[in-house]
Amino acid sequence: HQPTGIKQIFLKEGTVPTLPYGAMIPKKAAHILAAGRCISSDTDANSAIRVQAPCMALGQAAGVAAAIAAKRNLPVKAVPVQEIRLRLTALGAIVPQGNFLEKEENEA
Repeated sequence: HQPTGIKQIFLKEGTVPTLPYGAMIPKKAAHILAAGRCISSDTDANSAIRVQAPCMALGQAAGVAAAIAAKRNLPVKAVPVQEIRLRLTALGAIVPQGNFLEKEENEA
């Protein structure tokens, strides 16, 4: 919120907001993922990710990433984003289609 009220920003039709995988990885963490309201975000993004559906999706993504990391004995930062997306799709999760990998991997 702003002192003068709520600042609304509308996305262009057909735009699907996504969150970078790196937003769930705490700084200097090797084996921890944060999901839900405690992830890293700015004020504008936080207003959208703090509600139930995005929190649920973040939890599911964190669970999949943690399972991959544990199975391969990897730090969570080394889990390939594309593999997380593929596994989530196989589980029936709603995963936006497109090429988000370059931006996400650079932000992680």
